[in-house]
Amino acid sequence: MSRADRHDVDRHQVDRHETVHPLWLVSTPAQHGRRLNEWVRAAVTRGERVLCKHAPTDAALTQLTAWLTPTDPATTSPDGQPRPGQVQFLDAAELFTATDGHHEALRKLHVELIDRARDEGFTGLASTSDEAATRAATADLEQLRAHERDLDQLTRELPLRALCRYPDHMAPALRDEMLAVHHRAVTGQLWHATVADDAIWVGGELDLSNTDRLLATLYAATTAGIRCIDVSEVRFCSVSGVRALIAVADTLVTHDTRLQLRHPPPPMARVLALLRLTDFTDSPAFDMISR
Repeated sequence: MSRADRHDVDRHQVDRHETVHPLWLVSTPAQHGRRLNEWVRAAVTRGERVLCKHAPTDAALTQLTAWLTPTDPATTSPDGQPRPGQVQFLDAAELFTATDGHHEALRKLHVELIDRARDEGFTGLASTSDEAATRAATADLEQLRAHERDLDQLTRELPLRALCRYPDHMAPALRDEMLAVHHRAVTGQLWHATVADDAIWVGGELDLSNTDRLLATLYAATTAGIRCIDVSEVRFCSVSGVRALIAVADTLVTHDTRLQLRHPPPPMARVLALLRLTDFTDSPAFDMISR
């Protein structure tokens, strides 16, 4: 079987409910480290090679290795033990040297890394990078944006998982673009969103602190064709969160399309009903589907 055919088989074997190109908006280093350790261990259990890219500083490498070193033997399972060479650390400056920071060359290099992992008996490649490492690997912001779009395409076509970690309070323009690229799987400090079964599932706490991030994610999802938002996992939703949902629905009305809001918790449904009375003079812009 050729490499191209092998990649095609692998792509169709991937469970599309699993997130292969997630975005983490990082705010708490301690929580970040625990979750990254869990992500790496899950990749090891799946038999993937793990490539951890880091910024070209000793401090960045030290922090990354500290996060990925188990401190509690009770949390270590035999299935999660990496084989020799399975977890690797890569200085992002080496990527820049090999590619001049151009996204086309970075794409080609990642395909080669995937092929190498498969040739060495791994099921695929799981790659992770934070903003500092990604900036160090790319020539400028234009190349960074293009590289993220390339990774998104590669995760759909080849046995690649790419976890991208950016600070929660990065520049709004770059943040919104990253949210758009990764809208199928976003995890913030208090909220998360995942696309599955032709719907985007939103959960956690929605309030004024994350409404702009939620909006950017939902706008991208509806632009991609999603017409249903499942909010059954929302624990808290302020008025600003409800207004964000209404704003997204309003963008579809101009295209003669209605948005479905599925399984709103009772407190959200009550706030939503009140806002619908004051914000709409005609029929509501969306349909609520109760449990």
